[in-house]
Amino acid sequence: MTFSYFIDHTFKGITLEFYLEHLRKTCIIPIFFLVIPLVLYAFVYFINHFSLPPFPAWDEIPANFIKAFVYIGGSWLLYPYSRCAYFLIFDSIPPLKFLEGIVTLLSLGLFALVSALFCFAFAFVGGPLGLILLFFKTRQIEKHQLMDQIAHRFEEEVAPPLPSVSEEMAKWSSLYREGKISKEEYFRIADSLNFKDK
Repeated sequence: MTFSYFIDHTFKGITLEFYLEHLRKTCIIPIFFLVIPLVLYAFVYFINHFSLPPFPAWDEIPANFIKAFVYIGGSWLLYPYSRCAYFLIFDSIPPLKFLEGIVTLLSLGLFALVSALFCFAFAFVGGPLGLILLFFKTRQIEKHQLMDQIAHRFEEEVAPPLPSVSEEMAKWSSLYREGKISKEEYFRIADSLNFKDK
């Protein structure tokens, strides 16, 4: 297994539209927790005419802010794969899918919001799990496609295509006109072909 094979079956297992749509849906979380505090600090800094201490240099930024930035930014980038793991798990177990639909309907979408926040909060666990599930899912789809191609090729090479009803009727009509089959046999075959056509 090559590295490109692994990338094709994991990171490329979801479409770019799916990935960007889920990034767009959750962009409010990193904006709220990371960008807004920086904007407020800059706003207050300029309002007070530089009376606040200057913006700290990179090495003076608190370690907790850096950890929060890495955690929230990483969770945001991994969220689509975490959400994909959620969908794959719920879609593979029909009773869970049915239960999720009922609970979402009864809670007026609140359950969907809670599940999205749960997937975001645990994206560092759900993201790799989603990549693993995507790997096996895309391999399974690839195997099914390969088996379908083999079966289709086998049918084309071994089994000739069946004649249509009109071709069968033309064949038996020519045999009747040539006198090779009786009138009763011809009508019996014609009736069965008409029944088959319906």
